[in-house]
Amino acid sequence: MYWWIKILGIAFLFACTSSPSDTQREKKAFDLPAYFRGEIKRLSATNRDILKTVSKGNVSETKTIQVDWETELAAFASIDLNKPVYAGYIRKDSSDNVVTFRMDNPAADISTVHIRYNEDDEPSEITIHKKTDNLLYETIETLYYRRNESYRIEKQQDVWLLGTNHYSIVGSLK
Repeated sequence: MYWWIKILGIAFLFACTSSPSDTQREKKAFDLPAYFRGEIKRLSATNRDILKTVSKGNVSETKTIQVDWETELAAFASIDLNKPVYAGYIRKDSSDNVVTFRMDNPAADISTVHIRYNEDDEPSEITIHKKTDNLLYETIETLYYRRNESYRIEKQQDVWLLGTNHYSIVGSLK
């Protein structure tokens, strides 16, 4: 009967220790949705106008407008590197004041996220590269956000039988 106690003790010891894969799964990438929720709240409180340019191909229109920041930054806030589908595929690189998250899975819709930090160690620029590819179309999208200055969304879409279109939205804070 004494050997059962030893086996239970050893089993309990192994159950309480974490494996490297458990530790890796607990590591989180930068929380983009939380960051952009904060930016939406902060920018909404400032009530600033933006100079917004919307382009499709060679045609563009520019206006100074008041915006709903939740709508304007929705494409940014929807990018969540901590989704379970990305688990195990994100590689983080850091140099100087830039942190880069690269996706090791070519089937993933996000390829890279670059975050540049200012001297106060706050994100000052975020660039997101996305790609969607299937039988009907290929979309390459770049989202760029510069805190307190501007944002840009560029999309190139190649639709089977319809050709290629280029869209962009640029907003500059006034």
